[in-house]
Amino acid sequence: MDADPQRSAARWHADREEQKRQPAIACVEKLGSIHQTLQDLATRYDIVIVDVAGKDSKEMRTGMTAADKLVVAVRPSQFDLDTLGHMTEVIEQALDFNPELDVRGLITQAPSNPNVTERTDAGEYLADYPRNAISHSRAGVLGEHDT
Repeated sequence: MDADPQRSAARWHADREEQKRQPAIACVEKLGSIHQTLQDLATRYDIVIVDVAGKDSKEMRTGMTAADKLVVAVRPSQFDLDTLGHMTEVIEQALDFNPELDVRGLITQAPSNPNVTERTDAGEYLADYPRNAISHSRAGVLGEHDT
């Protein structure tokens, strides 16, 4: 499901269909509240992947109430890491409505150059990150090795 106004997942899907790639994959576009749509899709598919905007949004919040798993992708930059405080609050609120939500962190777009230490620095930051709401829930801990 593409629930991001940028439509990157929908464009990826259209390119894939144009190239006649197999297996065929369905793509639904939906903005606003996506909870009911996700519940409906869950009755028809074993796996539903949702792309939401990389910001706090109605799509993200309503999606969390229907999801089994949430992957929080974060770049190893201070700007991205600084968003985790707010994200922790949003996750804690979602857990009130969906206590079974399994939350994982994923460091993305990390430089592969061994002389650039952003990935290591981000892992250390996450290791020291206050794990208040997340560590005491079934959500797990946002961290470098969560997959």
